[in-house]
Amino acid sequence: MHSLHPVVPFRHFGRTVSLKSPRVHHTVPPALFSSNNGLTPPYTPPGWSTLTRPDGSVYFRYSGPPFTVVTDVDMTDAEVQAKMAQYIHTVVLALAANHTLLSDHIEAFFQFSLNHDFADDDLRYYFVDHRFRVVFWIDSVDTRALGLPPESSELHLRSVFEKLYWYHVTRFPSHDPAGFDPAVDALTDALAFGFADQRLGPRGSSDIDFPYTVEEIMDTLKMLKTLDGRSIRSSIRDNID
Repeated sequence: MHSLHPVVPFRHFGRTVSLKSPRVHHTVPPALFSSNNGLTPPYTPPGWSTLTRPDGSVYFRYSGPPFTVVTDVDMTDAEVQAKMAQYIHTVVLALAANHTLLSDHIEAFFQFSLNHDFADDDLRYYFVDHRFRVVFWIDSVDTRALGLPPESSELHLRSVFEKLYWYHVTRFPSHDPAGFDPAVDALTDALAFGFADQRLGPRGSSDIDFPYTVEEIMDTLKMLKTLDGRSIRSSIRDNID
């Protein structure tokens, strides 16, 4: 029986996961990567694709059905492929038992080990909702089991889940999921607030210390202004030269 273990982004297996791949020199064999080297490149199963992060590391994405999955496990390995198919089936059964339907803007993260780092039938997982920018799980789970601090209200907890969502997007940045919105307008509004707060005094007009200087805010707003296809709601951004 496979066990499903809820986790949160960047907290898999109880430790922080490094995204950085070491850069080393290589000895390049003759005709490497060409049709003349006689080697068969590794393939992923149907529906799966290999994606490269900006740091050079790779991850794998399944475009469904029954739902989209991203993972760091090596989907070119036959044993991993078989295990992944079993886990997807297990999650489908769990969703059906809970009468849960997933829309096309939902994405799952799956992680497991074949090296007995933990029980062989344990799946570490979470779901993200790209439309509402939150993480969630199939069953009820205590925040202590997720390693999250206590929060004073559900509203605060929602902000934590959105922060975790952006961790996920940062970790898996090289595809364009359905329903994804980079929230440029919301970021612009927050930066405009910080700009005004910083200009009103050393500590600003509020009790919140905004973590960026006026110069850093202006540089970021200039960058946001260059993004195509995004509305510009803030007059402060319109007036940047």
